[in-house]
Amino acid sequence: MKNTTREAEARLVEHGTPASHPKSKGFPQNRFEDYQHVEGWPNLAKRAKYNDTLEKWEDLEVIEAFSGPIHAVKFRGPKTIYRVLKPGRNGKASPWWTETLPPDSQVWREDLAVLDNFNLNNFFVKFEIPAGRELKVWKGKAAEQFNSESGQFLAGGGMQVYIDWPADLKALIEKLPSLSTGWGKTTNRYGYEIAANAKNGASVDKLLSNEYATKQAKTGTK
Repeated sequence: MKNTTREAEARLVEHGTPASHPKSKGFPQNRFEDYQHVEGWPNLAKRAKYNDTLEKWEDLEVIEAFSGPIHAVKFRGPKTIYRVLKPGRNGKASPWWTETLPPDSQVWREDLAVLDNFNLNNFFVKFEIPAGRELKVWKGKAAEQFNSESGQFLAGGGMQVYIDWPADLKALIEKLPSLSTGWGKTTNRYGYEIAANAKNGASVDKLLSNEYATKQAKTGTK
């Protein structure tokens, strides 16, 4: 099963740090060495390969979409989980889910670091894992994301879940109705303050430090 294959929106991590990338003050992307595999859980490093020329690991897939420890946990049904998406563009049976529906678009986009070009949202699906069913999933904090073209920077830090769906449950999810979030427009709203202020002469590092401090206060992390 190729659930690790990413959709156009599905948490694609931008490889290669552009020269204009600001100094990280969010939740940094994991490296290959940060991942600790647990037997019986999906192998998040199965596509990783070492580039001898660049002297670094590549094709880390979902590892870089997490920041800090990635916990191997079991979800036992009945349990309801959620996924925000735009019907027709984002697949319903993507691996990326949350245990609660974000309260608003700002929390969803900023805490989960969902860049505008990843996902346009407006809708969500909720799925109840069947009673008696057990899924081995990965859970951890979303890593920061930066779009070098638009200047959008999202610090991350929210909890996300990665699920390698079995075929039977994947088929059920694809049939789920899309429900309105009621959030309205969520693009071109969040994560552009740093780029805009930097153009006005403000210190990028200072702006990022302020944003990270705010994120720490919201999540209770250090």
